[in-house]
Amino acid sequence: MWCLVLSTTQGSSGGWARYVPVELIITRSHAPAPTCILPPNERTHAQLVFGATDAPGLLYSAFLAPPFMVVALLALRDLIRQIATTYAAAPRLKRTIIVMVVVMVWLVQGLVVGPMLAHPRAKGTVLLTLLSLIFVWPPLMIAYAWTTAPSADEARLPIKHSRIALLYHKFFGLNGKYFALKVQVSQMMSVVLQAWTKLPLLGAFVSVHPRLGPVSDIGYVEYYDKGGSPSAPIFWTILAALIVNAIYPMVLLVQRDAFWNRRAVAVVDGMLDLIFGQVFFFTMLLNGMFSAALPTTPIAMLSLFYPTIHVVFCACAIEEAAADLKARKRRRESATARKRGESSFSRSESMVSSRTSMAVTGRVRKTDALPLWKGLRFGAVALGAVAVALFALCHDRYPLLAAIPGPCAPCICNDARVLTGCPYHAELKESFLWIGERGVTAVEKGAFKGNEGAGFIHLYGNELETLPAGVFDDLQSPFSIVLDHNRLTELPPDLFNKLGSLLLLSLDYNRLTEVPPGLFDNLGSLLALFLNHNNITVLTPGLFDDLQSMFTLILNNNNITNLSPGLFDELGGSLQFLFLGHNNVAELPAGVFDRLKHLEGLALNDNRIDTLPPEIFRGLKRAVAIDISSNNISRIDAGTFAVRTNPNLAYVSLAHNAIRSAELEGSFSNALEHLWLTGSNLTCAELAGAEGLLPRGADCTQEVACGGMWGVAPLGNGICDAVFDSQYDTQECLWDAGDCEDTHRT
Repeated sequence: MWCLVLSTTQGSSGGWARYVPVELIITRSHAPAPTCILPPNERTHAQLVFGATDAPGLLYSAFLAPPFMVVALLALRDLIRQIATTYAAAPRLKRTIIVMVVVMVWLVQGLVVGPMLAHPRAKGTVLLTLLSLIFVWPPLMIAYAWTTAPSADEARLPIKHSRIALLYHKFFGLNGKYFALKVQVSQMMSVVLQAWTKLPLLGAFVSVHPRLGPVSDIGYVEYYDKGGSPSAPIFWTILAALIVNAIYPMVLLVQRDAFWNRRAVAVVDGMLDLIFGQVFFFTMLLNGMFSAALPTTPIAMLSLFYPTIHVVFCACAIEEAAADLKARKRRRESATARKRGESSFSRSESMVSSRTSMAVTGRVRKTDALPLWKGLRFGAVALGAVAVALFALCHDRYPLLAAIPGPCAPCICNDARVLTGCPYHAELKESFLWIGERGVTAVEKGAFKGNEGAGFIHLYGNELETLPAGVFDDLQSPFSIVLDHNRLTELPPDLFNKLGSLLLLSLDYNRLTEVPPGLFDNLGSLLALFLNHNNITVLTPGLFDDLQSMFTLILNNNNITNLSPGLFDELGGSLQFLFLGHNNVAELPAGVFDRLKHLEGLALNDNRIDTLPPEIFRGLKRAVAIDISSNNISRIDAGTFAVRTNPNLAYVSLAHNAIRSAELEGSFSNALEHLWLTGSNLTCAELAGAEGLLPRGADCTQEVACGGMWGVAPLGNGICDAVFDSQYDTQECLWDAGDCEDTHRT
């Protein structure tokens, strides 16, 4: 599968477009959003979340999953139980609502996991795991919750508790004697835990991402100092929640009214838990902060798990406490009615339990309410903990530091603009390192230490002339390295040798004159390689032999003079698009493309080719488009394009060649959609009038021109407009048969 991404850069660097596999869509910081994307595979998830794809990381993720699954199970069980109890008198309505709930749960699970099934690497055990998350785990969870839901008769009976649960409710439950003490302990732990884990993390997050764009731009567009919306409100929301968490116990627990002293405390507690847990989780997740949303350290994980499970228990406690008070009030009123006249209610009041007294009077006994001085003590200690966390852990970041100093911010450079590290990204376990257009002159070896889990390295638009050997060795499983628009003149031969997981490598718009042998060794996973706009003159034999997963290879706009036999042979099992336009190739060795059996698009435009060897394209059985325009070709021999060897050929450009003779009979199959002849000495009328040259329904162009960045080969009959090509609608850009629709044209 593949997907087209077109993007532009404004300024001296000019425009550029990329045609890459669906697994990798990388665009510049101010480029339009990509046109399509698939979710990452299992390795990508492990990389983004756990910072590594090794066994310990995956085992740790498996260890973290069950507690959250238990919380989900308990929440669904209690929700279905509540529905069954509420609608016990209307069985049909009850079943309808329960069905709607469980279907929604299943749909949400399917929507989250389902798209991952479409990924090419979702095979074997990974595929079975994904399928089980859709078709095994949700049905089991739903079946348990449904079967444990009470029937209409059971709904009228009180919930049975164990002795331990009864003791807990008596002393520490919402109506319990020592409820105030429990709240102080649990909320102090919550304040300390959330302040010491989330404040420094959010401070680093705001420092690295002071502005945020839409979800669709995550990983594609950088919003550091312009565009988007500020991220600071996220920090202040959590800080405000911490302050409220520190203050509300001393305000509510001192009240004598049972509603404020008990029920309001539980409601506020639950709301704060939602902010600390779910609001924080989804905020981080929707901003691409996977490691923050799904932490891996025990304390950070506890800071997420504790509020998640606590909000479930708070909801249960409110429900059970209300039912308990209602039952106690009914029993007390019945007992009072039977004993009326025997003794006064006021005399018997001192003998009833505090929970019954609360149920009858609606007030908390003075001995059960928190004394004011204890409330003030709690507030002072809790606010002190928040202040200490803020000043001790955020002294080098937002909000105490308005912005990270230096030209390489949010990374760190020395005075000579040499990149020394990205410590804030390391703390966040960032997947994307945006270090583009910072004026970086060099990268210090070891600059990526601490960022071992980074997957996407953007170093474009800097002033790099070379890179030290081993500079990327600290990266465990990178997917993309973008080095275009620099001043690179040479690279160490083993620069990328330890990056076996790399999927995309961009070296466009540099000053490379040669590619050292061995530079691409061990890059067996590489899918896209961009060497466009350099000064490369020679491609050494064997240079691409290790790139056996290559999908797209772009060598446009260099000074390549010849192609050695067998240069592309090892790419034959995967290569689908090969761009060699705008070079100085004068001769094509016989058989140079024979092994490229999966190639769909070949661009040889704007070279100095004067002769096409017989059957030069015979190996391109899947070719859809071939562009040999703007060369010195004077003759097209029979068999150059042949139905038997190129049955899928749909787009061919022979434009701007001084063709004096052409034997095209039987060259094109019925798949041909368009043929370009502008400036070739051939006319569409000649071909249309000759029997067997143009298939019925095929179009032909000899004058009309329309814009297109790459010409015929990569795009065929696709999109075209002036935004992507300054030469739109000129004879230099032959494109789309003149029938394209341009919404941007003025």
